[in-house]
Amino acid sequence: MSISLKPIKHIKSEKGIKASELVTRMKDIGFNASYLGEAADILEKAIRDKECKLFVGLAGALVPGGMRAITIEMLEKGWVDVFVTTGANLTHDLIEALGFKHYQGSAEIDDKILNKKGIDRIYNVFMKNEVYARLEDFFTKNFDELAKATTPKEFLWLLGRLAPRKSILKTCYKKKIPIFCPALSDSGIGLMIWGQLIRKKKINLNFFDNVFFF
Repeated sequence: MSISLKPIKHIKSEKGIKASELVTRMKDIGFNASYLGEAADILEKAIRDKECKLFVGLAGALVPGGMRAITIEMLEKGWVDVFVTTGANLTHDLIEALGFKHYQGSAEIDDKILNKKGIDRIYNVFMKNEVYARLEDFFTKNFDELAKATTPKEFLWLLGRLAPRKSILKTCYKKKIPIFCPALSDSGIGLMIWGQLIRKKKINLNFFDNVFFF
């Protein structure tokens, strides 16, 4: 294996430097910053390559953490061909589509205090507990329509169509970007579906149909 001694190009603080320029320069420095620069370069090439089918995976609590708008922007610009995410991210996306907010909080506060004030916590992000009542109302009102779906992809597109405001779900529906959420049942949305099932309502979602989406 040959060893390349490529000099580190130290980043300088410059007035007016763009974030994109800063990330590009990171390719020429060390440690994890260089990987960020390489990743940005690869992503740009993938977006420009019309033959490249781009799968984007969104894991972690990115929506309540504040990455919802930039995700919607990526979808709207056509940079994503297939979108894969968690049920939690879609739940929090729908919560904001229903008019609720996430708030900056603290990971140190006693959860007993938050419970008395009707506040839920996602690490250091807060959310009003009342969102779940509103979420349940939404599913109760729209479940008969949602129950027409036979695949999870179709179900999530229907959810996007019915979402009252701009959202990840609605953008995927409008742009016809397939959404894959392998563990939808393990989320707030999953609990809302279960709540309808115990009311004797029925839905027939075949998760294995997603395997043949192409």
